[in-house]
Amino acid sequence: MLYGKYKTFFESLQIEIPDDRLRTSLSERISVSEDGGIYRYIPKLVVVVKSEREVAWVLNCASKFEIPITFRGTGSSNAGQSLTGSVLVVIDSSWKQFEISEDGEEVKVACGTTLNQLNGELNKLDRFIEFQSHSKAATIAGIISDFSFGYLSADPFKLAQCIKSLRVVLFDGTIVDTSRDSVDELVALTNSGFTPKLQKLQRSIRANEPLCKDLAEKQRIITSGYQLAPLVEEDNLIQLIQKLMLGASGTLGFISEVTLKTTSKPNHIEYGIITAEDSEWLNELNDELSVNALDNAIWLGSEGVDLISKAGLLNKQFGVETKDHYALLFKISGDSEKVLEAKKNYIRSFDGYNQIGFNENQLEHDFLVSSLRCLRAEFLKKNTTCFSSLFLSFQFPYGNLFEALNELKSFIDAYKDDYLYWVNPLQNSVDIQIPLEKFDSEDSERLYLLLEGISRIVAVDYKGVLSCHSGIGRLMSAFLKVELNADRLELMSSIKRIFDPYLLMNPDVMMGDKGSISNKNLLSILGKYNEVNHCTTCGSCEECNNRGCCSLRKKLQLLRVMNEWYAKNPAGEQLKKLVTETVDLFDEEHSEEYLNKCPMEVKQEDVVLPDYLKSLTGQSRSIRGFWEKTKRVLLGD
Repeated sequence: MLYGKYKTFFESLQIEIPDDRLRTSLSERISVSEDGGIYRYIPKLVVVVKSEREVAWVLNCASKFEIPITFRGTGSSNAGQSLTGSVLVVIDSSWKQFEISEDGEEVKVACGTTLNQLNGELNKLDRFIEFQSHSKAATIAGIISDFSFGYLSADPFKLAQCIKSLRVVLFDGTIVDTSRDSVDELVALTNSGFTPKLQKLQRSIRANEPLCKDLAEKQRIITSGYQLAPLVEEDNLIQLIQKLMLGASGTLGFISEVTLKTTSKPNHIEYGIITAEDSEWLNELNDELSVNALDNAIWLGSEGVDLISKAGLLNKQFGVETKDHYALLFKISGDSEKVLEAKKNYIRSFDGYNQIGFNENQLEHDFLVSSLRCLRAEFLKKNTTCFSSLFLSFQFPYGNLFEALNELKSFIDAYKDDYLYWVNPLQNSVDIQIPLEKFDSEDSERLYLLLEGISRIVAVDYKGVLSCHSGIGRLMSAFLKVELNADRLELMSSIKRIFDPYLLMNPDVMMGDKGSISNKNLLSILGKYNEVNHCTTCGSCEECNNRGCCSLRKKLQLLRVMNEWYAKNPAGEQLKKLVTETVDLFDEEHSEEYLNKCPMEVKQEDVVLPDYLKSLTGQSRSIRGFWEKTKRVLLGD
């Protein structure tokens, strides 16, 4: 039930959006209350949009009634960007479309298309998109919004270079197509008052020489928050808008369509491994190999090496069994076998390694991407009481990567004795995964101190950035003040006010509360219910979710909430209502192909409604009429 301004907002939406896509039931809202991070926010209303016109209408109504909104596609987020306690706007399968040019050199992509889907089709033309994502379910617009260029991209700026143009819906419903760059676009922006405000901000920035110098010095690494350098460098207003959308986490506008440049696939690709007992040797090796030979690489410490060894990846791909503590996995490619062989010989020329191996076969999937997915999944499976993880990614100026890593490890060891890390020597980045078991007030305070200390090591001691490729998100926005000086924070605030005058688009992300971590919406999964904890809500199971069944992720979110409510009050009316709404949902079975999408290997039996919950309905018969509607709701059809 909606009240007050939310009720009026709902009634206004009904003018343009059918009732079956304005969703208010408890089950519908809970099923989208988690993402890949550590928060749960249950929205008051879920709105499914099918067109730019509907997006513009939602934004107009939100501005009129001052209703905060958050956009969400399929897939997930590691940093809480896709959650809200207000109105969640969801794109459905109608946004999963793309059009490849006749020569295959460009592709026009609707925002809900996943990179995995797109590259699958481009592969038939021996072409691909030259950036990566760490999630199969990541949508193109989501990747751009979070600057989520992937753990393995050699060049962090490759994502920006692949983007030819965008279509963006602004807060007042104005649609900007950066491919047109026409007078009509500029007139529309000027009439809305947008142009003079942005130009005034540019003039003030360019007059601030210390700020301009500071922005110029940051150009070799991606900055947390909004990308500010274009305000100094870009004179074309339309292109400036395009560049500001990169990494804005949906706080400045809705990206509805993207035109991307494609790249020819290399003729020859191989993967290799170097293992060593001593990390110092690999440290010295990095610079030489990065510049001269490697396309992509990841550097693993002892925990990572042990996990992928036990999973059999090293033996299967390279015939390597190792007890070494460190390993460098890498990818090399070339347009001819001669080029590839030259790279391999170059790598072999280095002394000091214990083992080196190459996979001579053309693998169907990128081995480095598969290795990281396996690594993360195996780590979470090992931590059986873990319900979620912190995923942190940092990038450093070139030259002090491993010194920074060692200091970070020493600091984290004082708080947590079991965590996972890996390094991308080409990005000069470090990724850290910290498992979490529970939260109470004391745990929340410890978490704040942990993240504050990490932030100071990264941003103050080593001049790095707090978010390399997952967006600054809801959690780390509390520490932007550690990385950014007052001028840059004020500049970010000014950009936000120009694009979003009422501060309604994805609030509390990017420009949220910078002084604390809220304990209110942190997940609190009880250890008693570990059977539903293995799902990391990564969204992989939803990539193919168009076959008439509710996804595993949505079912498990509902199960988690029902189990928590049952533990607190087994006879609660709200719990009974939720179980009644969803009882038939859990009878839906999934194909093996569908289940194989889950990196955590969640099984059919993991998503069965327990008898102690079923009994709350007081009936055993099916509620088919209700489920026919609920199925459409949860699937976004």
